[in-house]
Amino acid sequence: NPKFVNWSAGVMRNYLSHEARHFGARRSILLFRDHDIDVGHVPQRRVWTATRSRALRTVLRFKFTELLWNWTLDHGFVGYDLVMLVREDTYFISDVDLSRFQDRGSMYSAPFGVMCMPLRPHAMSDKVMVFGGKIAGAMLRAYTDLIYHPSKELDFLNAPETFLVKLAKVKKVPFARVPYTWLPYWTVTHMHGEMAGLDRPMLCFRGLKPIHFREPFSPCID
Repeated sequence: NPKFVNWSAGVMRNYLSHEARHFGARRSILLFRDHDIDVGHVPQRRVWTATRSRALRTVLRFKFTELLWNWTLDHGFVGYDLVMLVREDTYFISDVDLSRFQDRGSMYSAPFGVMCMPLRPHAMSDKVMVFGGKIAGAMLRAYTDLIYHPSKELDFLNAPETFLVKLAKVKKVPFARVPYTWLPYWTVTHMHGEMAGLDRPMLCFRGLKPIHFREPFSPCID
């Protein structure tokens, strides 16, 4: 968001803490990096058949997630019923009812695709994932598993989503794809306002067109 370009870490921390309290969070913890993170050497058999930039972003995301999870445990924050992992370009368009996720030993995600548009029901999305507290530790160390896990089932895969599904299978973690209405979100990005004749950046829902609201191909908003 261009709004935050010149903000200091302190100003950002105060803003996000205020927003978290406003929306009902009892505790918010913000970690700011002051140096780059080295992802180390990823074995060639674990490099997905995607673009190099996308593969690097995913490895970084795996490592950041694992660092955050380890920090959480090291500081005594344990005993979670559920852990929700949300990618930074995700925009929720409705409330999420966490009571629907009953099994504390399972992993959940929505189908691959975009709400209101055609979905791939047999594939999973890694944009929003819910982990039961009993298995969160097993799945939130995906970076270490990517580098070191010996299972050949994790080799030569085509995408991070496939890796996570295979990892759950290897670790015997039940995985369920839930209806998109359970995790109602869109992927967003900020665009230069000049493209729409505006004098400020605008928030755009990626891939969506007006026809998808008039004639949706999948579950959509009212």
